[in-house]
Amino acid sequence: MKGGFLFGVLRVLAVLIAVYLARKQGRSPFLWGATAAFGFVLPILALFFFTKLSLLNDLEKRRSLLIERAVCGLILLFVLGRELWLK
Repeated sequence: MKGGFLFGVLRVLAVLIAVYLARKQGRSPFLWGATAAFGFVLPILALFFFTKLSLLNDLEKRRSLLIERAVCGLILLFVLGRELWLK
């Protein structure tokens, strides 16, 4: 019981950190928060590899947002697939 509570607190902390980093970089906080809820630390690590949207031109912004969605989708697919595989 105590371990489950600690794990839940760490997940909430991971979501808060991911949302903060996403807002700071001009990314979608909801997308990264939802991904962090399942992916725990992976989304936080992925956010460090993205540049701020304000530093990019229009073409690079569209490309970066597409890559952002793809990375979030892959993280969710990996984590949820692993959960289903282990059951």
